[in-house]
Amino acid sequence: MCYFIVTRGNCQDILTNTTKDSSLNLTPKQIESYTTSIDKKAASISKQVEKANTKALKDLQQQEEKLQKKLAKVDSNLAKQVFANSSDRLQQLTDKLQQKTSKFNQLQTLTSSKDYLPLVDTFATSLKFLEGKLDASGLTNQATKALSSVKGLESQLQNATEIKDYIQQQKQAIQAAFGQYNLGSSLQSFNKQAYYYQQQIQEYKQLLKNPDKLEKRAIAELTKSAFFKDFMQHNSQLASLFPMPQGYGTAQALAGLQTRASVNQILQSRLGTIPSTITSGGGQSPQSYLQQQIQQGQNQLNALKEKINKAGGSSSDLNMPDGFKPNTQKTKRFLDRLEYGLDVQTQKQNSLFPLTSDIGFSVGYKLNDNNSFGIGASYKMGWGSGLDHIKLTNEGIGLRSYLDMKLKGSLFISGGYEQNYQQRFGSIGELYRLPQGNWRQSALLGLSKKIPIVKNKTSKVQILYDFLCKQNHLQTQPLVFRVGWGM
Repeated sequence: MCYFIVTRGNCQDILTNTTKDSSLNLTPKQIESYTTSIDKKAASISKQVEKANTKALKDLQQQEEKLQKKLAKVDSNLAKQVFANSSDRLQQLTDKLQQKTSKFNQLQTLTSSKDYLPLVDTFATSLKFLEGKLDASGLTNQATKALSSVKGLESQLQNATEIKDYIQQQKQAIQAAFGQYNLGSSLQSFNKQAYYYQQQIQEYKQLLKNPDKLEKRAIAELTKSAFFKDFMQHNSQLASLFPMPQGYGTAQALAGLQTRASVNQILQSRLGTIPSTITSGGGQSPQSYLQQQIQQGQNQLNALKEKINKAGGSSSDLNMPDGFKPNTQKTKRFLDRLEYGLDVQTQKQNSLFPLTSDIGFSVGYKLNDNNSFGIGASYKMGWGSGLDHIKLTNEGIGLRSYLDMKLKGSLFISGGYEQNYQQRFGSIGELYRLPQGNWRQSALLGLSKKIPIVKNKTSKVQILYDFLCKQNHLQTQPLVFRVGWGM
């Protein structure tokens, strides 16, 4: 999403005008919240990208040393040739990571980077604007601090781009050399490490493509100011890369350009009417025929893009994996790999318990896209003996663990170990003095079906068999049926 229109000019008058602009429609508190939010976000992502860059260079050096030794055993000269400059290049990239400030200008950043991030550009340019418009020194200092964090983030992203370019170049050279001696299988570790690094960088870039609610509101308010719009039009990274000619939009700038009517006339004279043998119907005008061809080409591009997305690649920066199936969870943050669940199990009334419902909560960790494990707890609530005698009671608690393994499609093999305390208690304080002998063990195994509801949310139906149902002091039903929800 881009928030500005690109033009070219001189805005020195805006920079020198430090009087407060009432048209900003932002209170000091909103400005402070906006700059603080950007500062924290940029600093946090910058730190994560720096950590990923450092680890990638360390791993690359270890991988290349192993590959060089392996290739040297069959062709020492070729090994020296392929890895001649790798150590120096890796050291240069490592040294650059130690530089905390950016040493390249905006145009160089955009020129060398294939993935332009409009939100980062908007952040940087809006902070520059606020630096020149604020009167309060505290807010000015906060804007300067946030701008420094954004610049640091840009620097780390540039480092990531250079590391990615090095990986691609080195990968081609290594594959060509190892292919001569049928040693391609030796490159799997290198390919995995290269793929997961690039995927991890893409995860961080995704965080920079959409502003949060607070940032979006502040940007919307800023864009209402004519001063800010003009500043963005002259000082953004995109404006420096794609400058508009002077006098853009004026009659002088349009002098000498062909009108739409003249273009249509030229097409008609050159192409005439498209024959019916080419089109599906009768004769067709050149304009309609060109529009039809453009639409067909766009449909083909969309179909190709959908195939690429299904294969796991959503960006040109991300190379397709070689010789292995990637684990898309591997590069996600720990919190992003957690899954949360809620399930309910109802049991009818018997001689020992009233009508009860077991309400379970769980937190799991995704090992990969198909397997996960986790822990949880449950609470057994009694409903009474019928509609004419409803009474809510505390009938027990439980501790759980589980493991889900994908079988096929939305069907999973599920198992788990549980301990349940099935005795009525009156208050939370009694839970600290529970007798050990009243805990019942369960070893469960069965099937689960997960049904998507909305984005990142699913319903879950389970049928499990309890292998320890007969070994407990109070024998229970062997089959357990649960309905739950997860996210």
